[in-house]
Amino acid sequence: FKDEWGSEITNRADIYYMGKLDPQENRRRTLQNVFRQIRDDFALRIHFSSRDVVSFRHLAAFQFNERQADQIEVLATMLEALLRRLFRGHLQVTIDRLFCLDSETVTLSVYTYSDGPIITPVPNIVVIGRADVVRADVRGFPGELLQGAQQNTFLGLPSELEVIGELAAVSYRFSTHDPENVRTLSRFIQQHRRADVETVLTALCTDKLSRLHSRSFAQRDSQAVVDFYEARLAQLTDSDLEAVFQARVAALCDKLTVTGLARLAVDGDTLVRVDETGRSERLPHALRLWPASLPNGLARWNLAHGQLNLHTIIVTNELHPHLTRYSDGSPAPQAHDYASLELSLRSRWPAFPDSPHHLSVELWLAQTGNEEADLELPAQLPGPLADSLRILASLRRLAAAQGCDPGQYELCLRSLAIEPLLRIQPEVFLKKRELQYYLQLLMLISTLSARPEKSAIAIKPEELSVRLAGQWHHLSPTDFSFFEYLWVNRNQVCPFEDIAEYIAQAQGSAPETVNEFQVETIRSNMHTIVNRVRRRFGFDSEAPIANIRGIGYKYIE
Repeated sequence: FKDEWGSEITNRADIYYMGKLDPQENRRRTLQNVFRQIRDDFALRIHFSSRDVVSFRHLAAFQFNERQADQIEVLATMLEALLRRLFRGHLQVTIDRLFCLDSETVTLSVYTYSDGPIITPVPNIVVIGRADVVRADVRGFPGELLQGAQQNTFLGLPSELEVIGELAAVSYRFSTHDPENVRTLSRFIQQHRRADVETVLTALCTDKLSRLHSRSFAQRDSQAVVDFYEARLAQLTDSDLEAVFQARVAALCDKLTVTGLARLAVDGDTLVRVDETGRSERLPHALRLWPASLPNGLARWNLAHGQLNLHTIIVTNELHPHLTRYSDGSPAPQAHDYASLELSLRSRWPAFPDSPHHLSVELWLAQTGNEEADLELPAQLPGPLADSLRILASLRRLAAAQGCDPGQYELCLRSLAIEPLLRIQPEVFLKKRELQYYLQLLMLISTLSARPEKSAIAIKPEELSVRLAGQWHHLSPTDFSFFEYLWVNRNQVCPFEDIAEYIAQAQGSAPETVNEFQVETIRSNMHTIVNRVRRRFGFDSEAPIANIRGIGYKYIE
């Protein structure tokens, strides 16, 4: 499009702009024709540009998180239908931000687009929620809110109320001009049911509907922050971990009906299939469910039977499964997989009554891999927490039965627990359950760090020694440098050139004096080096040191 019409017309988030000084009418007509062709089955294109909302199902899950999954699907369809009714006649709508979310309504900023030679976004405030609440707000609206000496419209009159079943929606035209007297808006907000709208509208004016996130509380007083989170916490329900885990597995496996697995539940450390008549069948241990981490906050759950992977389910943080099928060989779950599952289960732990229980619980869990240890639960623990601990203990024993070294399991737990703590920003507010989760991770890290080092692998650079499975091995400087570089950069592909440069520097060469001849000599001997290391440690040719053909080597943890 740009090649044909030049730089005056650009593409920005599905919005086409034209240069203000372009006099050619044919370009305007062409642009209008382009918009006429952007149609779907409903003659309206809806675009999500928000980090908070990515689909109508996502929005419904936010607002109606206590509903069943089948109800969420119906409510998502109703939300989409309401938005299409509100903006009928438009060719495109962009949902920009999710601002206010309470038990009765949700407030969004939505863009529509004007016609004419200059197509510009027109901002709207959309309120969707319980029909009686939205209807009462519309009846109580005092009229257009004007601001400034020229009496510009700051917040327009409400649109016609759209109602479908128990839900209703209304939109207000919103001006992006900076208000000269925000106190006028404040007086209006004081008479409104949604107190959160004051901060939203003020920030919208200041930021011109950009870069505002739902957790932006910079202009909110401290008591308002407390009230907001107390309202959100009131919507949370504490349930024991086993019930949550059963519901999660059942939701995932509902997608597997084509395989004959109607529904799966968890009984201890085994899976039970429940058919539509309610009859249950204990599935063999060969059928297993385990997670594996993926980038960008995704989790991959593998359901395997025997040596075949039946399905791989890609699940977002909101646990919306998307199915992908393949039938290649299924590798056994690793310590990293079990540690990932444990931390995901910890996020649903019931609250501890006081901090001393943190330490006793972590110490008890640390002994679950020791057959000689006393496995009596710490005293005076609430029932749901005790049930949760038994599940985690079963998970750790299952990992040990699959051949996962306890030291390596602890190493994975420590590294995975540190990662979310490093991502916390000081200006981010945490919900009570989130704060509880991070406190548990801190206690877990401190407990693991205080215990004697039992990791499967440890290195002493000053002695050129590597400990594997409790036994120390002394290596040559070249072999030690090769293994050390792979171990430090484990689970990453290490190119041949980088490994060779590291070995050359370890042999005494300064980084600026390492030349191509040294690097090429070490690289030509690298196959011999890796074979020596594999023989010394008893590794096979595929793992844990994998040869990435034509690129380098990778240590798989």
